[in-house]
Amino acid sequence: SSSASSSVACDLAFVIGGHAEPNGPLRNEGAKSWVCFFNKEDARPDGTPIYLLDPTVADFLEVYPKSYRLCIGEDRRANFEGYDAKLEKGAGVHFNLSVNKSRSELETLCKERGLKCAWRGYLPCLDVWLEEDPAV
Repeated sequence: SSSASSSVACDLAFVIGGHAEPNGPLRNEGAKSWVCFFNKEDARPDGTPIYLLDPTVADFLEVYPKSYRLCIGEDRRANFEGYDAKLEKGAGVHFNLSVNKSRSELETLCKERGLKCAWRGYLPCLDVWLEEDPAV
């Protein structure tokens, strides 16, 4: 759902100190796609705006509802199509980000946002659950 997409993007932006907004190819279809930018528009030292969709300047993660999937369009470009995901068993997405925050800062941010998190133990990595369906 669009609320799950916005929640994932906004929660991730909150934890890493980024920026989230409805964006991407499905943004005009009821804000179904959201983007989490890993930095803010004013991240330059002089405060001038950054064009956040330029991957050479700003990293970002696009979030879409499970009811859409990536496909190759008629023009041979990447596109999205509606998809009946009711029978899907689900899939996991895992990515690693380096953030300039202490262990206690990350734990506090997750607690403040109501996000489940756990440290790996054998690695200095904090796992954060951004979306669970069904919740564990």
